[in-house]
Amino acid sequence: MNLSRLLLAPALLASSATALAAGTLSYASPENEGHQQLEIGASAVRMSQQGQPQWLLYQDADKTLYIVDDTQRSYNRVTEQAAEALAKQVAALQKQIEQQLAMLPPEQRDMMKGMLPQVPDMSKRNFRVEKTQGTRKVGDYTCQPVTVYDNDKASEELCLADVSAVGLKAADLKLLKRMGETMSAMASQFGAGSMAAVLDQMDGVPVEHRAPGAQQAKATLVKVDTAAPDAARLSLPEGYSERPLFPGMN
Repeated sequence: MNLSRLLLAPALLASSATALAAGTLSYASPENEGHQQLEIGASAVRMSQQGQPQWLLYQDADKTLYIVDDTQRSYNRVTEQAAEALAKQVAALQKQIEQQLAMLPPEQRDMMKGMLPQVPDMSKRNFRVEKTQGTRKVGDYTCQPVTVYDNDKASEELCLADVSAVGLKAADLKLLKRMGETMSAMASQFGAGSMAAVLDQMDGVPVEHRAPGAQQAKATLVKVDTAAPDAARLSLPEGYSERPLFPGMN
């Protein structure tokens, strides 16, 4: 599971709880890739997919995301400061590449441009959520369809149920919104997908996720457990070491 996917997964989720927040949301996809799970505690959130060794941990106390790899017994620490530093490095590298390309003959320059990966300019992207008229029924839930826009282009379609409808409480949603604010700042730097960039704008629990105009859902909420997750699952595993977020980049 790559960073982009890990950052996109939480957009399928938004829940609740009071002083002792608790709950686990499980989503399934038609491809049967294994359930995606969101485990919510009082001050931490864990996002994982069954069968995958990597998972994402958000700790509210330091507004930090950790990408944990059980196979390597290690983790990456992702902060807003690290994202900003990376953005500056990428901008400097891109400027250097453009200067070098300008020195090449036109034909060779065009060929090289076609071989280079395209780096999106996130500063020119505006993500927003807009409600669609009416409501729908997804499983046992009545939900409000919304469309996520990347500038003027629809990029995702979600259906949001009220937090009480899934048996959770308001503190969980507040925690997820704080996580969303952190992820939004990071998404703008890392170039992550649109759902990560609007997590804090969603006022409900996504019970379904579709591609724009698609008839079949990418993922659907299939189970809600209101028991508190094991505290050990909401912290970094003992003995795991930190690894560089981007090896080779200072």
